[in-house]
Amino acid sequence: MNEKKKNIMESAMILISQKGYHATSMKEIADHIGMAKGSIYNYFDSKEDLMISLLRYYFDPMYEKVEKVRENECNLSPKEMFTRQMMVQIEQQSKYKEFIKMIMREQVSQINDEIKEFMFKIRAKTINWATNHVIEIYGDNIKKYAYDLATILIGMMREFMIYIIIDKKNIEIERLPNLLISVLDQAVDSFKANDHVPFLSEDIMENYIHMEKELKKAAIIKIKSIINEIKLHTSKLDLNMNLKAKVSSSLEAITEEIEQEDPRLVVIEGLMLYLHNTGVSELEDFLKEINSALISLN
Repeated sequence: MNEKKKNIMESAMILISQKGYHATSMKEIADHIGMAKGSIYNYFDSKEDLMISLLRYYFDPMYEKVEKVRENECNLSPKEMFTRQMMVQIEQQSKYKEFIKMIMREQVSQINDEIKEFMFKIRAKTINWATNHVIEIYGDNIKKYAYDLATILIGMMREFMIYIIIDKKNIEIERLPNLLISVLDQAVDSFKANDHVPFLSEDIMENYIHMEKELKKAAIIKIKSIINEIKLHTSKLDLNMNLKAKVSSSLEAITEEIEQEDPRLVVIEGLMLYLHNTGVSELEDFLKEINSALISLN
């Protein structure tokens, strides 16, 4: 990201966190970093455009960090993986607590339709992430309760974060994921023992499921586009023919894998690691873009 653009966003995050979105003007943001107000519009079309960029600036790295757990700690059990990923989310929210406080208080989804859609995508990503983990941990026999259980878990986590961020309660966040999982274990046992009728069926949650599918479709299109850019770029590089062939072969394998109904991320990650290990520095920015897009395939 352009350094000047990053400075504007970080300045805006500070001011908006302190004063709120509506009470912060573009002039104040410009003054905060010592630049002319008009110069900001070289980077952002409007305050709304700046806000959506800020939301992406916060949420995209958080989800990247969450998915890095799966990549870097693949020896964990499904329950341990979920617990660790929850800890990463809690740590990130605690790190940017002033910004999260602003989001909680200001109903940012009402700013415009683009931000409203973005915030719904975040909710859909979160509920589907938790639901998939519930099924992975407890098996298909709990599948009909998965959305209920995921919603209970997310609700508990959100309330604790309100205590921490809004009410400034001194809570040991390191203990929180294990507590949440412990309560989830008990909820699963209760649902199974009493054979509850689920509140949230796939029909009721169809818009969240549909959003997940749309996000995956968009991610696949983006990855294919990046791969085409890499092919064009590498064709102009002064590389030996053998290395070019191997890079091309790896890119084709990634394309084939993401087009599968159920892409094997471990295969894609292996191919990405190979491309990284080629030592072709010109590929690195492209690979980071692909890694970012891969989040939506999880």
